[in-house]
Amino acid sequence: MSEFAELRVGDHVGFLSGFPFGSEYFNGEKGVRLIRIRDLLGGDDNVIYFSGPFDHKWLIVEGDVLIGMDGDFNIVRWKSEPALLNQRILKVEGRQNSRITHDYFYYWCAPRLLEIHARTAATTVKHLSVRDLERAVGDFPPVDEQRRIATILTTLDEVIEATGKLVEKHQQIKSGLMHDLFTRGLWTRPEIARGDHKGLPCAATAKVGQLRPTPEEAPGLYQDSPLGPIPKVWTFDSVAGLGIVKGGKRLPAGTPFSETPTQFPYLRVTDMVDGWIDDSALEFVDPQIEPLIANYKIYKNDIYVTIAGTLGQFGRIPPHLDGAQLTENAARITEIDQKRAGLDFMCAFLRSALMAPQKFKAYGLGAGVPKLALYQIERFIVPLPPIEEQKIAESVLASSRDDIQSNLTHLAKLRQQKQGLMHDLLTGRVRVDELAAS
Repeated sequence: MSEFAELRVGDHVGFLSGFPFGSEYFNGEKGVRLIRIRDLLGGDDNVIYFSGPFDHKWLIVEGDVLIGMDGDFNIVRWKSEPALLNQRILKVEGRQNSRITHDYFYYWCAPRLLEIHARTAATTVKHLSVRDLERAVGDFPPVDEQRRIATILTTLDEVIEATGKLVEKHQQIKSGLMHDLFTRGLWTRPEIARGDHKGLPCAATAKVGQLRPTPEEAPGLYQDSPLGPIPKVWTFDSVAGLGIVKGGKRLPAGTPFSETPTQFPYLRVTDMVDGWIDDSALEFVDPQIEPLIANYKIYKNDIYVTIAGTLGQFGRIPPHLDGAQLTENAARITEIDQKRAGLDFMCAFLRSALMAPQKFKAYGLGAGVPKLALYQIERFIVPLPPIEEQKIAESVLASSRDDIQSNLTHLAKLRQQKQGLMHDLLTGRVRVDELAAS
């Protein structure tokens, strides 16, 4: 740390506050895009444009560093089209002969904003003051080392971004794949043996396990159903026709959870992510009250569904939670006829976008809170391809899921690595030369 120098941020970094552009020029079609705080993290399709006159000093271009002054105090690099700096947003500007480089400050500032946010009092939304940043003091390495640190972290950010885009791509591919599997399905051996594919444009290439042609390409392969056109070799049934829907159980009033894990985990809606169980914060039932709720367990061959709070999330129970207690805000589909419905196929369909119309139709209000009734779950319609076809589809979906999970795991490791590097490099705990040598 001997080469580090204590510097006051305001002496080396400039900040340009956004301008209060007149709302009479706001519109959704023409002019220059306006940057609002909600736009800093992206994901908002409701873009606002400004069609009035403006000073070009407010024009933001790709790569500019911006800080939101309300809410969570996010710092970002702008990655979109040129846009105007609206009020309550800061642009970070360099200064001549500065001893703090622009890119280094971007990384140094992020944890400082978290500290400022934590100590900022607020009754509703927290507000950041420019003075909070200007008065900030920190230990900074020499400029050359700052540039090298920023290059390392920027490169890692680029890898993280590329990996995130790869995850998104795989997720989009999986969504399209699920739509095809649940509407067209895959050729089966009996169909090929019968010659159902003959006379079709795909006759020369049709094989067991490949997608059937679409209803538009081969209408003779399809039949009408409550789900729309489905292959003639498929059937369909309600959830009630395939299994039994049972609700969970509220723990007796005042029942404390065990302070240590027991053999009776208690699954809450917050543990039930769409498609999997997050067991990182499980609660456990004390063994002495377990007999009171022995009939409200959920097993590995059941499918859970959330019925209050977050509605309509489906998933399987992992083997290590077989026999867990189930909250009253969820239900289970149990005793499923596996000769007709593969568990993973049925669960995947219930989670798919094709289920959305049935889910939205079913949502009602229970005591003023959105709730999904058990009888409504029983009415959900599920397609039933031949079991052979379901098993192939399950294998295809499992492979796609594994690809996504592998990339998500890699992404999590990269983010963890970045956090460790930021702490080590920005505090001087590890110097750049030491990192290169190791």
